[in-house]
Amino acid sequence: MRTVFAGALAGTLAGLLAFVAPAAAQGFSPEQRQEVVGILREALRQDPGILREALAALEAAEVRDREGAQRVAIAAHGEALYRNAADPVKGNPQGAVTIVESSMPVAAIASSCSR
Repeated sequence: MRTVFAGALAGTLAGLLAFVAPAAAQGFSPEQRQEVVGILREALRQDPGILREALAALEAAEVRDREGAQRVAIAAHGEALYRNAADPVKGNPQGAVTIVESSMPVAAIASSCSR
């Protein structure tokens, strides 16, 4: 856990410093850049919650991106997933209710989803 946090902390600081670097190219002198970096470091020391908030926002963005990619994949393969001609159908295929039965044990489903 400590290694993960240290890596995330280093990545966040690198991101903050990378933000300052383009600003230096836009007219900050080396002294001004050093002052900005010092201000950022001091702010992070005084309020470490800034990093927690940044990491939480990063994690939330990654979750949104992952969920979006899953939605796109399901939409792209929806016909194969939901309308396989080899699937047995009883009753009205245009019916309002669909009942799905799976003979796989729950543990097998959980392990296949975690890969």
